[in-house]
Amino acid sequence: AHVLAGYHIDLTGELDTDPTLLSFDRAMPWMLKLPNTHDYAREVVLEQIKQDDFLLHHLDAAARQWSCNGLIHGDVNLKNFMLQPTEQGDCVKLVDWEMANLGDPLWDLAGLMQAYVAAGLRYSRPDAEHYELPESKQFWSKEAIKTIWSKIWTTYASKTGWGEAKRQIALEKLVGFMAARLLLSAAELNRISPEFLAPGAWAMIAEARSYFKHPGSLINIINTSAGISYEA
Repeated sequence: AHVLAGYHIDLTGELDTDPTLLSFDRAMPWMLKLPNTHDYAREVVLEQIKQDDFLLHHLDAAARQWSCNGLIHGDVNLKNFMLQPTEQGDCVKLVDWEMANLGDPLWDLAGLMQAYVAAGLRYSRPDAEHYELPESKQFWSKEAIKTIWSKIWTTYASKTGWGEAKRQIALEKLVGFMAARLLLSAAELNRISPEFLAPGAWAMIAEARSYFKHPGSLINIINTSAGISYEA
C-alpha cells in the first residue's frame, strides 16, 4: 500500500500540458471494455462472461467509473513485488512496468487486494469441500485476508489525504474494480488450457459475481478497522 500510494499522484492538471505524459495511450483495461467488444479471443472464460448479462452489466458500470488521472502500473499482483535488501533493511519494490499507463489508480489497488483471493482460488477443485490443499499451496484464510484488506485500505487511504466522503466513493469504485480484476485473473489462469474452464477460474468468476452482487458486504469488511458500516 505504501508503494502504490507513493506513485499514485493526481496528475489531472498536467495530463494535457506535460509533454512527458502525451506518449501514453491512456487505454482502459481490456476487461472493462469487454461488454462493448465484439472482436475478442474465443476463450472459454471470456465466452462465459460474454454470455452472462449480470457480469456484463456490472463490468460496464465499473468502466463508466474509470477516471484517467494518474500513473498506474497496470498489472499489480503479488509476484510483481520484490524485497530488496538495503543497509536500512528490506525495501519493497514493484517491478515489471511494461503495462504502465495513465489511468485510474484504484485499478492498481484492486489488483493488489484481489491477488490474495486469487492466489488461493487458483487451486480450487470441484470437490473442494472434501479436498485439503497441500501445505505448500495453502494461502491465507478468509479471516486473514479480511485483516490484510483492512490494513491495505487503511494505509493507502491515509496516504491520499482523502476526506471521509471521498473515501466512501473510492471504496464503492474499488469493489467493482476488484471484481473486474478477479475476472481478469480468471482469464489469465485459464490461458493454459483456454478451451476448458479450469476449476480455479470458475471459482474466481463466482467470487467476482459475489463482489458485484453484495458490494456493501465487501465494503464493510474492508472498512472493519475504521469502524465504519456501509448502507446501500
